[in-house]
Amino acid sequence: MKFKKLTIIEFIKNIFEIYIFVFKEVHKASKLLLSVLLFSTIVVGCVPIFTQYLLKLVIVSLENNENFKNFLLLVGLYALALIIKNIMLNAKEYINTVASFRLAYSVQNKLIKKIKKVEYKNFYSTGFQNLYTTVSQNCQNEVFTLVFSTVLLLTIIIQIIGSCIVIVNFNMFVLALLVICTIPSIIININAKRKQFDKLDERSFYLRKMNYGYNVMTEKIFVNESRLFGLHDYFYNKRKYYFSEYIRLWKIIGKKEFFYKIFSVIFPCVGVLISFLWIIFQTTKNVYSISDFVFYSGIIIILQLAFESLATDISQSYKSISYINKLFEFLKMKNEILDGKETIKSADNYVLEFNNVSFKYPNCEKFVLKDINLKIKTGEQIALVGRNGCGKTTLIGLILRIFDPTEGTILLNGIDIKNYNFENYLKFFSAVFQDYQQYSVNLHDYISFGNLSDSKNISKIKEATIDATANNFIEKSNKAFKSNLSTKFDKEGLELSGGQWQKLAIARVFFSNANILIFDEPTSSLDAISESEIYKNIQNIGKNKISIFVSHRMYFSKMANRIIYIENGVILNDGKHEELMQNCCGYRELFDEQANKYIV
Repeated sequence: MKFKKLTIIEFIKNIFEIYIFVFKEVHKASKLLLSVLLFSTIVVGCVPIFTQYLLKLVIVSLENNENFKNFLLLVGLYALALIIKNIMLNAKEYINTVASFRLAYSVQNKLIKKIKKVEYKNFYSTGFQNLYTTVSQNCQNEVFTLVFSTVLLLTIIIQIIGSCIVIVNFNMFVLALLVICTIPSIIININAKRKQFDKLDERSFYLRKMNYGYNVMTEKIFVNESRLFGLHDYFYNKRKYYFSEYIRLWKIIGKKEFFYKIFSVIFPCVGVLISFLWIIFQTTKNVYSISDFVFYSGIIIILQLAFESLATDISQSYKSISYINKLFEFLKMKNEILDGKETIKSADNYVLEFNNVSFKYPNCEKFVLKDINLKIKTGEQIALVGRNGCGKTTLIGLILRIFDPTEGTILLNGIDIKNYNFENYLKFFSAVFQDYQQYSVNLHDYISFGNLSDSKNISKIKEATIDATANNFIEKSNKAFKSNLSTKFDKEGLELSGGQWQKLAIARVFFSNANILIFDEPTSSLDAISESEIYKNIQNIGKNKISIFVSHRMYFSKMANRIIYIENGVILNDGKHEELMQNCCGYRELFDEQANKYIV
């Protein structure tokens, strides 16, 4: 969002909305902070003018050879004012630090909640990725930065008002000159910040590329392949290129900003110089005393510094507001998961039904699935079969509402799944994904993720690990179910093989109370014996459930009571193994290719 595109009313409304948001967050983070900020703002704003006036009185006292006690009193008041000012600054700094952490944490929570609701298809959009990078890397601290700059702005305003009152009584020409010379500085500084945002999305793109290269070269999951194939130089050079492009953009912005700032400094300095020459001239003519010269010249310096800070602070506030606008843009995204109000009613039998469902990925013209009509009932164990890219995993994604259909509807017990409460709907499922995650958590917790509401049921957790053939390596570990997974946060944590991780992922599904179980390539890392045993356990556990199985291994297709054969996004055949061996050439070819391995 750019202010130049807003009307004055929209601009004011936008600023008002931002400040309401910011100070609500400050109030949540620290109620004490607002009080301290307000008090310290008044003190810090008034002290420079007060101390300057005290300095004048000290000089007058010296010039008039007044009582030494009066001199000491003035010096004591001067020192006390400075001490109070420093105490306020230190108190504010302490509270600011704590509040900044809390505000950043609060903004992170808002981003987490928003990501929870965002449709998964957004992650296929470069625009979304650029916006999210900008928000996640720049906006977390901008809420506090705006608070700080606003408080500083109030301090500056107090100094400006106080200084102007003094200078009005001194000379209107000097005041007018300083104000006129400051206005261009403010405009130039704001324009410099605006130029930074013109290239924001492009900078975010290069930043994402740089970070990706860094992650590939430093994270554990990439290390082995990177070394084996000698990929370090490739990604190093790619990162170097994107870094150079990132720096190139900053140089373009930086050069302009450099010249902007030179001009923004020149104008106020000219005003101060002329003012000083005038007051020096007046002092030499004995129009003003030495104490007047010290006092008014000091006030002019205070005012000039305040104006200079005003220009910088307004531009900084502009920058923070621009980033917070990006945060608002992200938080207000309408592309969220549709969340209905229906809840799944308990029943003995459930029916999952596809009616003329088609799907294509965002920014793609070709349909991955086309005109799918399918009905699956409780007690059925379904094998989805087909070659790579035929649409099996996409179909699973539609069932789990990772995506919503481009065309058609999916029903559960006659109700469109988009009409169900999203969280309630997902609790109906449990799944092993191809890209299951390896969380660095306690082993017991990892398995309990399958059904967190029953996480204290140790006997059921143990039973699930036995069914997933994971009990052997768990029992051999020193801490058993209390073991931490990976050494990322625990030097004694378990470093598991791919097959062992896969068994734990399967155990999570066995531990769940879900009515529909989905297995997407669940045994790709397992040995033949473990695989065979797990398949049999899947059959037993899934007797009164809907079980959907995706695998390139054809072993389970013989055991499944129904096989769905998909080719090029279309269901070509639906039936038992024997029927498809007779009627479906594609299925028969796939099975025959693996017959020697998987015939039991």
